[in-house]
Amino acid sequence: MRMRRRYHRLRQAARPVPACHEQHISVVGPPDAIRKLNRLIKKTPDLLIDAGVAGLSPEPTETSPSVHAYVDGKWHPHTAQSEAAVALSFQTYSYDLRSKVLPSEVTEKLEHFLETNEAKLLGEITVCVDPAVDSPFEGGDAPFEGGDAPFEGGDAPFEGGDAPFEGGDAPFEGGDAPFEGGDAPFEGGDAPLAVDPVIVSNTVAGQPAMERTGFNWLMQARSELDGTDVTVLVLDTLPVQGNVDVAHQHVDFWVDWVGDQSYPAEPPGELSPPIIPAAEIHRYHGVMVASLVRHQAPASTIVAARVLDDRGKGWSTSLIQAILWALSHRKNKTKINGRRLIHDKLILNMSMGLPRTQAEEAEAVCLLRTLDAAAQAATLAVAAAGNDSRRKPENPVEPAAYGFFADTPATASQVIAAAGTNHLTEYASFSNEGHIAAPCRHIIGDTGPDSQIKKKYGFSTVRWSGTSFATPQISGLAALLWSTGRVPFYQIKQHIWRTAHLPRHWNGVREIDCMRAFRAI
Repeated sequence: MRMRRRYHRLRQAARPVPACHEQHISVVGPPDAIRKLNRLIKKTPDLLIDAGVAGLSPEPTETSPSVHAYVDGKWHPHTAQSEAAVALSFQTYSYDLRSKVLPSEVTEKLEHFLETNEAKLLGEITVCVDPAVDSPFEGGDAPFEGGDAPFEGGDAPFEGGDAPFEGGDAPFEGGDAPFEGGDAPFEGGDAPLAVDPVIVSNTVAGQPAMERTGFNWLMQARSELDGTDVTVLVLDTLPVQGNVDVAHQHVDFWVDWVGDQSYPAEPPGELSPPIIPAAEIHRYHGVMVASLVRHQAPASTIVAARVLDDRGKGWSTSLIQAILWALSHRKNKTKINGRRLIHDKLILNMSMGLPRTQAEEAEAVCLLRTLDAAAQAATLAVAAAGNDSRRKPENPVEPAAYGFFADTPATASQVIAAAGTNHLTEYASFSNEGHIAAPCRHIIGDTGPDSQIKKKYGFSTVRWSGTSFATPQISGLAALLWSTGRVPFYQIKQHIWRTAHLPRHWNGVREIDCMRAFRAI
């Protein structure tokens, strides 16, 4: 399977590099092919010298971060190395840039090498200039309030079986420039801000969204539904730098793929309670997402992987490595303190995204291939469609776009683009397109009953808006359906879509209906 590629110039937001001339490029492919490539590169050290580049060399494979579990009132690190092989390996290479060579030139040179050497590795290995990822956040100091007008996009219902998708070939025009080369930061699925985060006294369970989608009814009528034997991997931010402030009530295990890497902090806005400055609340975004999953699937195992820094920026390497890490531990059946770390039923919750410049072409080809491999290995992914719209339709961001545009058969059926609604079946004015939606305006998440937010502001619950918070509602419903054993993983997306509220207008979107979803199985 050949992936379509699109290359761009490096932008200045690329990650800092260890030396003034050192740059990075990445490949993803079967472990044997990666090892073979490393041997070939070792035999030809001046592979790219005629392109002005010398010294292409594999960087040491990063060891997996420690897994933290909550024991005796504290988070304790545990070494959980897995030797289980998975379908893909990921390798980053550094090279010495001696002239102004575009990353696309380096990529093309490496692809030519893969195509012409005796091993003919190009069909097995995908080469990419490692995309940089950016914030998924909906808060901030300049709120975009939007309005109640429905999203005016074509999201015609699909009728198919295991690979439902809606096309659409209008190019994505809005937002910032697409991520460009290097290790540019991942542009969050919920980048444009919907509403400032506001401290509230309400509970997660008591908010209107839970009533509208039928979750609260479901919990009362079918109390045995709890998400048992399902792992939800929340790929997001996490408050672990400095003072660890992860709520153990919402997170069972956590890992940090970012460490102390960070962009320069922005000065906080001149805001006072109850509105929380972005600099304070962004690091709790992942915990709030996890709190929504916990409410809807209380017995599921929630693993939080920090792949974005405290401002919601990070590297696609971290995202890809975290996904492959989870697949490896699932295959290895790793246990910590006698409890399974990653269950066979694995859901990836990605409240983040990266602008896609054209509907027809994937930007992050390594990420696409990784998610395709995960989907083929019986993994479900729910990804935020994004908040880039301004009362007009916009394409969903990646990785949500992989399911929306059916980039591969596996991602078509197992990657859900989570859109957001304001009123029932009406797109929020900032929500991008998606096949399935959940309420996304004024959603209440919990930072934890003992969090620093609670100590400073008096309440731990925060009201925020954006498709980031529609995403965990769909993940929670998927976890409940999968845990019943009556809906196979490859039919969960279709089942949720088929039982959702029908749009009242042609330009609406299907909104999840938990009651119908469980009455139909």
